[in-house]
Amino acid sequence: TELTLSSTNITDDNSIFTCEVSNLLGTELSDEAILFVTKSDERVIGGQQVLYDFKEGIGNKIFDKSGVGDSLNLAINSQEEVKWLHQGLKLDSTVLISSDLPAKKIYSSSVLNNEISVEVWITPKNFSDISAKPIISFANSPDSSNLIFFQEFNKSNLRLRTSATSANGTSHFSDENIQNGSPYHIVYCKSDSGNVKIYINGVKDNELSIVGDFNNWDSTYSFSIGNYMS
Repeated sequence: TELTLSSTNITDDNSIFTCEVSNLLGTELSDEAILFVTKSDERVIGGQQVLYDFKEGIGNKIFDKSGVGDSLNLAINSQEEVKWLHQGLKLDSTVLISSDLPAKKIYSSSVLNNEISVEVWITPKNFSDISAKPIISFANSPDSSNLIFFQEFNKSNLRLRTSATSANGTSHFSDENIQNGSPYHIVYCKSDSGNVKIYINGVKDNELSIVGDFNNWDSTYSFSIGNYMS
């Protein structure tokens, strides 16, 4: 069931909604839903669990700037395989950048709400290799994952695990071809209803669906960039 609000403003941010349905048999009250309202020129931060802005510029640590719960900082396994840029990080090979501890807050929020959004800013480099390149992974291996965001040939792909999939999850590809050397802002949003929307540079690229929930996710997996934990 969806509720569409025709008019909202910034003062409605963090409003709580419930839906009550009554008939001759009784009354049912829905779970609470929180409305997040963001100014048109600002990022959506409602429900945010981790944020990496890659502004460190030096060192082997990438800090979680979300300010939510315990920080989920990442460690660069091989510094010689990366190069710090102005507000960015260049990966010269498939290098592992991962959290030291399991990503408990991502797990807890995702399982509780049966929703997740993944947002990345990326400039792809090479499509010549036939293998899929993991950009973000919440996984133990390629065959056992909660989610993996790939560059796969000239498409972006978010693979999600649910109670209706194998431990490998199922893929959700973008429609648009991703070009080498061009910067992209890519967002995947999966709702409680199973609707998956993909946005590329602010424009809706594709809309898909997935069944099941996140109750079979594994809470012991670390969060990684650039490769899988193994």
